Amino acid sequence: MGHLVSKTEQDYIKQHYAKGATDQEFEHFIGVCRARGLNPAANQIYFVKYRSKDGPAKPAFILSIDSLRLIAHRTGDYAGCSEPIFTDGGKACTVTVRRNLKSGETGNFSGMAFYDEQVQQKNGRPTSFWQSKPRTMLEKCAEAKALRKAFPQDLGQFYIREEMPPQYDEPIQVHKPKALEEPRFSKSDLSRRKGLNRKLSALGVDPSRFDEVATFLDGTPDRELGQKLKLWLKEAGYGVNQ
Repeated sequence: MGHLVSKTEQDYIKQHYAKGATDQEFEHFIGVCRARGLNPAANQIYFVKYRSKDGPAKPAFILSIDSLRLIAHRTGDYAGCSEPIFTDGGKACTVTVRRNLKSGETGNFSGMAFYDEQVQQKNGRPTSFWQSKPRTMLEKCAEAKALRKAFPQDLGQFYIREEMPPQYDEPIQVHKPKALEEPRFSKSDLSRRKGLNRKLSALGVDPSRFDEVATFLDGTPDRELGQKLKLWLKEAGYGVNQ
């Protein structure tokens, strides 16, 4: 993300991943992406505006649970986490994150999440994922809390979507790329994968990374493939003029 410096690239990110952001909000968003090494085009961080019950829409930068793990891992002190422990008939979950301390010992930091406090509702009913996968959602909330306890300097300001504070209503928008036009690139389409692999091979990309590129491009409208591929190439160190 530190290489996203051209106006064209920033305009692309703003158009597809931070719609509705003011210039000041977008500069803040890009600054956080750079500082934390997160790429919105890889769905590692989302710009979201929430309608507050007490005032105007407020911006928030939401991470995935995988992004929290990634930042923790990059510190070099992350030592893994426990399996979730469910109690109260599955209505409470505890996850413990382990961190290597300067003393040489391993610290254990536990996060506990309660269904009644975390469940997200719409029109008085749990949202679809909270209905179909309540334990998975609760586990993510507990792990996120544990990660923030273990790495407060690195993660203290970040929340995942599953645990947004109750003072916020449903998000106005979650800005993932909108692939509204067909056709779109699909990583499961073998013929298109072969064509992509040939292009990547010609550009000198390591074959071991071909699947990573296909995953990155999955679901992208054809009209955006070239620009999005350039973003990946630049992030991966292959230049921007291909």
